[in-house]
Amino acid sequence: MAFAGLQDISPAVRNWRVRARVARAWEYCGGRDDGVSLHVDLVLVDESGDAMYAEIPGKEVAKFRDCVKEGDVYIFSKFIVSNMKPAYRPFDAKYMIKITPWSRIDHVASVADSFPQFVYRLVALPDLGSRVGNQQCFTDVLGIVVSVSKVSHVRINNSLAETARCTIVIKDLSGFEMKIVLWGNRAAEFDADVVFDMGQEHHMVVVFVGLLVKSYRGATCLSGGDACRWYLNDSIPEIEDMYDRLGDEVTKVVWADDDEEFGSSGRQPEDLEHKTVAELHSVDPWECEKASFSCTVTVGRVIQDQQWWFMSCPKCHRAANPYGSEFKCTGECGSVNAIPKYRLCLVCGDLTGAAEFVLFGKVAQQIVGKSAMMLMRRDGLPREIAAVVTQKYTFIVTVNQKSLMQRNLSFQVNSVETLFGRQACVPDMKGFDDERYDDLCSPDSSAGQDRLSSLRARAVHGRLPTLVKRKDKLALAQSDGTDHVDDVKCSPSGVPDGAGDVAAEVVGAGSPGVSGVEDAHVAKDAIAEKPLSKRRLGFQSGCGYCC
Repeated sequence: MAFAGLQDISPAVRNWRVRARVARAWEYCGGRDDGVSLHVDLVLVDESGDAMYAEIPGKEVAKFRDCVKEGDVYIFSKFIVSNMKPAYRPFDAKYMIKITPWSRIDHVASVADSFPQFVYRLVALPDLGSRVGNQQCFTDVLGIVVSVSKVSHVRINNSLAETARCTIVIKDLSGFEMKIVLWGNRAAEFDADVVFDMGQEHHMVVVFVGLLVKSYRGATCLSGGDACRWYLNDSIPEIEDMYDRLGDEVTKVVWADDDEEFGSSGRQPEDLEHKTVAELHSVDPWECEKASFSCTVTVGRVIQDQQWWFMSCPKCHRAANPYGSEFKCTGECGSVNAIPKYRLCLVCGDLTGAAEFVLFGKVAQQIVGKSAMMLMRRDGLPREIAAVVTQKYTFIVTVNQKSLMQRNLSFQVNSVETLFGRQACVPDMKGFDDERYDDLCSPDSSAGQDRLSSLRARAVHGRLPTLVKRKDKLALAQSDGTDHVDDVKCSPSGVPDGAGDVAAEVVGAGSPGVSGVEDAHVAKDAIAEKPLSKRRLGFQSGCGYCC
């Protein structure tokens, strides 16, 4: 019986039979090395080089765990083909394989030497900044090992148990460096001593797969857990090409001090106090000026009466003003140079309220995906910026300094921890608009009447459905501040009638993501007979919230 290629299988047929190598296999135990296996993940590759992700569910792990070995070839049959899971994918794909209690996995004793062994989708090191916090897909990278650390043990996430950690620094041919931190079993498995010894006489070129892109103290880094693997000086075309281009002078590996604060300091959202927007509004900015909090919010709109970029001093990062044919730093460094940087003001919220969140420089670039310089020549609000509307994030924030002088608190985003994807609804903005209007009307406010006029004249057309709290339940409402939700109708897609036209007007497609839980809540509590679709809404241009 002939075998189907992995690129050909789909949910349309059930009796598929494929022959594939297990390129990677790992158990997911909920982030605990000694935890119960929740599922076993497999990356399969067939003889044509096509790859597919497969999952053995927790109930079937005991039966199939010993049936598969990483690197061996098997014949798979009696499995289900389903849509790809929304997050933690080894690569982007439409479908995945689910092993059932009736599945057969038969070992193949021998195959041709040409049968592929590795699966990877390499991302250039300088491009990793735009993937910070994105958990949809794992990231694979190529580089030269520069330094390694000894394994250390730290406590993270308020756990009493210690977790192993090992740090590796790699670089590309241009010298761009990136830190990789391995955790748990992966840190223990990485033999830093062997890598160091071999790295005194040979270039150590490596491909790391199954990484997540993180942000630590404003710098991009990579984190490797259960899904991570590495291939050191293996017979991979990209490794061989880089090795040959390095020449005879060896890039010697050096020992590096492990960053003891990484993962054990306040950067982890679990180690920070997580607050809702309402709880953030209740903090005293004078007492919490330097305190950091984590919060999970959805972007409602871009504040357009404040410019989204400014000229910044490259030395001290303060604003720089025109000074003749040059610029003059507003600080004390005396620099006469300036570069454009983001100062992106967003209204974000959750079910408890909305607030202003300000993102500067690289933090804003992480969610927009392009540098400020690339967008400066666009007329109006660039579509890449407008595309962040309806995206949901977990931010690490501090109270903005200007909050010391006003009632309506503003928060500075210092890092983006998680990207959840595009949401079906935006937060209710009425409370925020009322408070901001009061601040602008205050005789002590430094804001001019031109900003008041801009606030009054904000477009009301093109409204997206919003999440509002009404009688302890969620309901869909139009964002005009009214409470008339009884007449809202849903189309078969789960979007209220008329919202399709609105959705088609939001600028930009944004980064790929998965729908959050809001749409499920709305379907349950508002219009149960027509649940909201979990597919992404299509977004194009011209929304009253961002344009």
